[in-house]
Amino acid sequence: MSLRTLIIILSLSVFTSVGLSHSLHGQDNVCPALVERALTEVGTNCTGLGRNTACYGFNRVNATFSQELEAGFFSEPADQASIDQIETIQTNALDVDAEEWGIAVLNVQANLPNALPGQAVTFVLLGDVALENVAAPTPPGVIADILTVEPLNVRSLPNVRANVLASVPSETLLVANGISDDGEWLRVEYQDIVGWVSRVFVISAADLTTLPAVEAAPYGTMQAFMLQTNVMGVSCTEAPPSLLVVQSPRNITITLNVNGVGVSLGSTLVFTANAEEGMSIGVIDGHAQLDDGTYIPEGFSVRFSINEFGMAVGDAGPVQRFVAEELAALAPLENIPPVLLNYSISVEPGGDEALQMEPSVSTPLLLPTDDLQGTATPVTDLPGDVPPLTPTGLETPTIVSPIMTATEMLPTMTPTEMLPTATPPPVVPSSTPAPTLTTSLLPLGVNAPCVARIGDDRPFVISNPNAVDVNFSWTVDGSVSGNDTVSANSSRSVTVSRQPGNNIITVDWGYGSGSANSNPCPSVALPPVPAPTATPVPQPTEIPTMEQQSVPLNLGTTCTPGSPSTRAFVISNPNTMSVDASITVTWTTGTVTFSQAIDAGGSVAVDANAYNSGLVDVSVSWTGGTTIGSLGDCV
Repeated sequence: MSLRTLIIILSLSVFTSVGLSHSLHGQDNVCPALVERALTEVGTNCTGLGRNTACYGFNRVNATFSQELEAGFFSEPADQASIDQIETIQTNALDVDAEEWGIAVLNVQANLPNALPGQAVTFVLLGDVALENVAAPTPPGVIADILTVEPLNVRSLPNVRANVLASVPSETLLVANGISDDGEWLRVEYQDIVGWVSRVFVISAADLTTLPAVEAAPYGTMQAFMLQTNVMGVSCTEAPPSLLVVQSPRNITITLNVNGVGVSLGSTLVFTANAEEGMSIGVIDGHAQLDDGTYIPEGFSVRFSINEFGMAVGDAGPVQRFVAEELAALAPLENIPPVLLNYSISVEPGGDEALQMEPSVSTPLLLPTDDLQGTATPVTDLPGDVPPLTPTGLETPTIVSPIMTATEMLPTMTPTEMLPTATPPPVVPSSTPAPTLTTSLLPLGVNAPCVARIGDDRPFVISNPNAVDVNFSWTVDGSVSGNDTVSANSSRSVTVSRQPGNNIITVDWGYGSGSANSNPCPSVALPPVPAPTATPVPQPTEIPTMEQQSVPLNLGTTCTPGSPSTRAFVISNPNTMSVDASITVTWTTGTVTFSQAIDAGGSVAVDANAYNSGLVDVSVSWTGGTTIGSLGDCV
């Protein structure tokens, strides 16, 4: 039976305010002992739970699976199952007489990078809670091979503010299976990660416009789910009401979709949902931001109405502080064993100042070097200050502007860095001029990426870190100009033919301007065949025989780091007579073949830098065989 059917037929009781209140019954002596035993046993049963794994914590937990499994599978406390196998999971309400209080623990990867091994989002189901996985796998369809031409980030969403899941080296072959609505981003699969890369920095022989347009969020298993909670059975002050606890690793923002509502959280949240009182989202620690821009600080909650199918409908209700009764009901969450969590839970009331504060920049997420090129660096690196929009003398967090680079365009920016739409503007005394809208916008990024291409077209990339569209005008060397718009949290390409001057673009967006120079980009026209350097050797004093030239040619490389580095293929002839060789050089955007005679005992050098500054392949053929080699960056 599906969860949606359960939502229609289950008998539901009424929650108070945000669905977190619970009633008291007269079994006060028995209930505390059961709750204490259940939590203690769950801490033992589910310790060391792996990523993307569910644990049967305490009686009773029921589940349905995506395939037929052996009898008794996932039927006893301490049993574990892969969440990929689970379609629905439901825990039973507190029942003192039956000695039952259903508890299940799930460790879900969600959109956490593989570069953070072992870390997971923790789900704790307490009491009468049901989850149904609705994250569909990526359907088969049109795919295209693409090649990265610069080191490139794979992001969780198709915009420059989404978090980085992995970093892809240049000249990496990827498979794209979808394109964003604006055509600027491609959905790819890389090292078991599904994410998005900017279309500007890849090349492909395929027509990428034929890729299917796909939704922004490729949800993983149990990252999108339907939730149903009920208040049934015995309750006591030592047990929280039936609810779902979700906790991300500290200072790392993840995204979920709960009953159709997108939620970004870097914190501990509690969820409840029933047909009569709707769905509530409460923040115990940290913050959350909904896909409509609603910002929920610590100690506050919002509520949605839900329809007969359990889907949230309409706008989010007002952001409201937890009342004393709700805090008391949530206090038992502090007794969840810390061994099950990313960090211990502490239930505290929210203050008025929480609604007036802008979200602060989260702690930088460090990706290790095992899937990045070079030294690990913070994903968020925000030097430079923008004057705060507050009256003189008041202290508030400073909003900082990210540095724009050719391939990053913007460092990772989490929803905690966005200005919440529900945050009221600061009160400005009459003696201080009120700030204009544009003074609160971040500057656009203007870049001239060196993208491998044939011909002299020069692309410029204008990126917009703001939550609103921005109009801009541009001119190149004062001779070519135009007007355009860059969408919110996106980027826009402006491509012009190479100009006879400095090839500098100047972009004006009303409240600021920027420029970029494309002249440093090397020309990618097919280079002339370099003249091989021959090493003279003494001529043989005897007439060579065929046996004397049967030794294969040798292919070696030289690579000296520097600016630029010196890279060459060295082809040597160990035979006692001259050998005619056919040499083919291949690089990202072209190939060239030429013939070269190599004297007996001599050698020739082929300059790799004359063809490409990146990866170069060479194939050398002669009458007796063929040898191949490659040259990348000097280390």
